[in-house]
Amino acid sequence: MTGTGVPSGAPPGGPTALEHVITVLRRRKWWIIQAVVIVAAVVGVVTSQQQKQYTATASLLFRDQTANLLSSAGSSDPTFQQATDTSLVALPAVAARAAPIAGAGYTGSEIAAAVSVAPSSNGAVTQISAKSASPTAAATMANAYGDAYIAFRAALDRSQIQSAINALSHSFAALPPGQRAGLVGNSIRTQLGTLQLANSLVDGDAALVQAASAPTSPSSPRLARNIVLAVILGLILGLSLAFIRERFDQRARTPEELEQLYGIPLLGRIPRLRRRSHDSNGTLRPGTREMEAFRTLRANLRYFGANRQLRSILVSSPMRHDGKSTIARCLAMTMAAMGDSVVLVQVDMHDGGAPPRNGSGPSPGLSTVLEGMPLDGALY
Repeated sequence: MTGTGVPSGAPPGGPTALEHVITVLRRRKWWIIQAVVIVAAVVGVVTSQQQKQYTATASLLFRDQTANLLSSAGSSDPTFQQATDTSLVALPAVAARAAPIAGAGYTGSEIAAAVSVAPSSNGAVTQISAKSASPTAAATMANAYGDAYIAFRAALDRSQIQSAINALSHSFAALPPGQRAGLVGNSIRTQLGTLQLANSLVDGDAALVQAASAPTSPSSPRLARNIVLAVILGLILGLSLAFIRERFDQRARTPEELEQLYGIPLLGRIPRLRRRSHDSNGTLRPGTREMEAFRTLRANLRYFGANRQLRSILVSSPMRHDGKSTIARCLAMTMAAMGDSVVLVQVDMHDGGAPPRNGSGPSPGLSTVLEGMPLDGALY
């Protein structure tokens, strides 16, 4: 509500960033709640319909004795050997060997798709994990893969040792007869004996230190984890929608927003009129909160008009049926009851809202005065 002669002034600084966030959260809370509930419900339904998967894990320990035996320096580079062991475990040939070990019904491609290999931090132990819809099948494939790798590595080590034996035998045969009984020949014979002994003791330089057992609970889908992530995602989505909606919503919802928007002070807050607050003629009953609100409005009008005589007040609104006539009538009655001389003029030619005179019918208004009725006859 503004009045002619009422000085305008910008209200103190607007809301802080924290106050703005709190306001948006309070105003758009149902958007946020609905986003969280919908996303969590969708994720919960989708997760519950997914097939359960079980994961079984076996532990494989590397020893690399053959690598040390074949190394010319008597030892091998640990970092290089660890990388080699990890690469060998993941070879498709190991999965192909695991299929017959696992038994009928398993194929190499099925095992390769189900098994994953994860080396430990020090590289000495590798975890072989198999995932399947059956807990027993998961344990069977993990153990079969470990056994297949040991057999694959043993065959590879025997091949390497045999190649070294063949090379030493060729070198020994190439020695002159006089040197075969000498130091060189004795050294070659010693190495041959060591390699032949190692060949008979090859075990793949690995051991299945912990066999996989059938898991008792599924590893996926993880309903609780998915619900928590869905709640977080829904919260982010809801907050984003809330702030986007707030950004493009140009409506003023609070008196403080009106003050900030128009840069004028708020003179009063009029509550919605209740039936018991006024009589049949529309006169406000003394002592009601509505009467006190209009008394406060009248006092504020006189305060803001202290530096000049307040002679006219315009009551207006952007929409029809916003209560302009009611506000104007009640304010006029309040000011008259407090000793002011008041003339209420209704200027809405399409929707007259002036109160009746003594309940006897429509009161004369601006249109009747414009038609020629004396002004004194229209005042009461």
